[in-house]
Amino acid sequence: MKEQKVNEKQKTDLYKINEVAEYLRVSRRTVYTYIKQGKLQGFQIGVEWRVTKDNLEKFMEKLIKGDFKK
Repeated sequence: MKEQKVNEKQKTDLYKINEVAEYLRVSRRTVYTYIKQGKLQGFQIGVEWRVTKDNLEKFMEKLIKGDFKK
């Protein structure tokens, strides 16, 4: 039972690219570009990319502060 709770928590802390795109209100391609540029940290599970909640929050903080160069 305890193991199941951990897995449920882990699922909520990982976002698919389309979920990140919806949250940021940008296209999927833009999210992939952010990852490729190193602005947003993501990782692959098989062929699909995921972004952790922590990495998304760090990205948002930098975005709000204007820490990214154009």
